[in-house]
Amino acid sequence: MSFVGKHDNIVELVGANTERIRKQDVFLIYEFCENGNVSEYIRAKREVFVDIFPENTNESQNIDSTTVEYENGLSRRLCSEHLIRWAIEIANGMDFIASKNVYHGDLAARNILLTRNLIAKVGDFGLAKDLKDYALYVQRINCPLPLKWMAIESLRDLEFSIQSDVWSFGITIWEIFSLGSKPYPGVEWNFQAWKRLQDGERMDRPSHATQSIHDILLKCWETLPQDRPTFSELKQMFKYELNKLPTN
Repeated sequence: MSFVGKHDNIVELVGANTERIRKQDVFLIYEFCENGNVSEYIRAKREVFVDIFPENTNESQNIDSTTVEYENGLSRRLCSEHLIRWAIEIANGMDFIASKNVYHGDLAARNILLTRNLIAKVGDFGLAKDLKDYALYVQRINCPLPLKWMAIESLRDLEFSIQSDVWSFGITIWEIFSLGSKPYPGVEWNFQAWKRLQDGERMDRPSHATQSIHDILLKCWETLPQDRPTFSELKQMFKYELNKLPTN
């Protein structure tokens, strides 16, 4: 994280205490993100979520329905606009990480934190690697891996790259637009699942996404890594989706 540096959409490493490093005790200090991780936040807000995509409702809900009055004033309800903005912010943070030639390796909704103002920040760099002069990293260490978030090549050959992060980004955004559902619901997943993916199996459109957003996710899940979009391109794709939202 020190190597990657500061960015508005990356959880900031504030400092570290290494006094007991010989005993393998290192204490890391991160910025505080008041609203916790995206996965738990959206699950807690499911009942009050407002879907403002016209194609997902019988008629477009008025944008005013996304505000609710409290004793201390008006507050925004969680709505489709938040989900798209998070997609943009996550892509923005990941684009910065990729520009440093670093892959994250554990991109998931549980590892995206939200500030007081609901700004999304990429966190948990436990599996991150500096690729240096290599575009690919082969995992040789026996450690738990997030199988349902892993790309075909990662499941099949334990190969990881910035392009495999793009696949994981697609899974993360699927989680967000399903309001916190688990990927591949009801399906047992293991390393042999790459065969199912190789045969073309992909997740259906999440409940609160449009078809055009699902199409973006399908691009993230292209079989060949080089066929997947870059994070810079994904950022622009979701900005286009944001501009399509109803304004009244």
